[in-house]
Amino acid sequence: MTVLNKDKILEAAKEYIVQGKFDKAIREYEKLLQADPKDMRVKLRIAELFAKRRQVPEAIKSYREVAAAYAQEGFYLKAVTVYKNILRLNPSLLDINLALAQLYEKMGLHVDAVHQYEILAQVYEQKNQFQEALKMREKLVELAPQEGGHRIRLAESYQREEKKEEAIEQYEILAKQYREQKKDPQRLVELYERILPYRPKNKEMLADLVRIHYNKKDYKAALKWLELSKQLVAADSDLLKMQAEMYAALNQIDTARGKYQELAELYQRGGESQKALEAYGEILVILPEETETLRKLVEDIDPDAFQSLLEKANRKRQQKAAEQAAQEEEVEKEKERKEQEREAKKQATQSTSPEVKPTIKPAMPAAPQKSMAPSAKSADPKQIEKWLHAAQSALSLAKAYQSTGLETEAKKEIDHAHIVLKQILAVDPNHPLANKLLGITGAKEVSSTPPKGKKKISFV
Repeated sequence: MTVLNKDKILEAAKEYIVQGKFDKAIREYEKLLQADPKDMRVKLRIAELFAKRRQVPEAIKSYREVAAAYAQEGFYLKAVTVYKNILRLNPSLLDINLALAQLYEKMGLHVDAVHQYEILAQVYEQKNQFQEALKMREKLVELAPQEGGHRIRLAESYQREEKKEEAIEQYEILAKQYREQKKDPQRLVELYERILPYRPKNKEMLADLVRIHYNKKDYKAALKWLELSKQLVAADSDLLKMQAEMYAALNQIDTARGKYQELAELYQRGGESQKALEAYGEILVILPEETETLRKLVEDIDPDAFQSLLEKANRKRQQKAAEQAAQEEEVEKEKERKEQEREAKKQATQSTSPEVKPTIKPAMPAAPQKSMAPSAKSADPKQIEKWLHAAQSALSLAKAYQSTGLETEAKKEIDHAHIVLKQILAVDPNHPLANKLLGITGAKEVSSTPPKGKKKISFV
């Protein structure tokens, strides 16, 4: 049995690499691999040499074996590095992108995992592989449940697959989040309007939607939804009251009168006599000619209440008339002000005598200014965003390597980030975050215990 001299073979392989004879170096490493097929460091060196020889399929095959072995043994950081090497050779390998996303997830690097799953979802959708895309969308919501965009795209994916119930459930969860956060009412309106056709009995959601439109004085939009939910409105005094008020504001008096009548009767059935009287009082405000008709209805509730109710309705009507007059006066003042401005401009134009025309010297053409740096406007913002994410991801990974003592791997990631940041600054020299991160990558020392006199790298 022949005993291999490992040191001699390694030395020969290194010499061949120095000479650029990568094929011979590969054959030397393969001798070691035959003796010990589980030596992943040797297999990794072979993959790197295949990559240098542009033998991409062979390099990827070797890298795959190394990465799978590292992942199985729990060396996730090493596996991530190898998978990233594969993607640099061929970014379109979906199984590698998925493996990388799953490793990021296992390592707790959720931001990077989300980024990777989003890439996969988009690619699957472009390829019309909607079942696979749906799985990615579900994973994105699982990892980032508070991110509204992911949940909306998941709901849309469910809709595309005709899973309407699942889609509506996602919209309901998102609507609840928006409601609790008390932000972006317009987005909340959009969600409600998607949900309510499938949840017509959800009175709470209907009331919230109507109230948003009501507060914005978008009465027509609010009334549209109330008319679509007549049974709910007829049994809810708050909704019925808003409906009556909005019809009155739109000067649809007969309809408003009918709604106030319904409201008064609803209050009476519920034993709320005072509120019933107030509803009849609103009819007196908009229709004073119905005084005698309403007198009997009011006195049936409280024989002594009508006179007080009538006086209150008169005061309210007078107040509304005064407010309307003030508004009309303000409109007229604004018209007058604009007319005065137009007249003043006209007089200023006519004040220049046509016989005496000012001599205007032609302006000298301005000398063209040379651009001192490439314009940031010429850069694709999406591309800059991708580069920036790649740099941040590399620095995040370098930090993880550094914490476990993998100094060489950390240095590689920092160098990669440095190159990417230089690309950003080539098109946008003043990019603040890129400049800041470049200052980090410019440091040379990556050890977790920096030598005396050298500053330890800090990561953003």
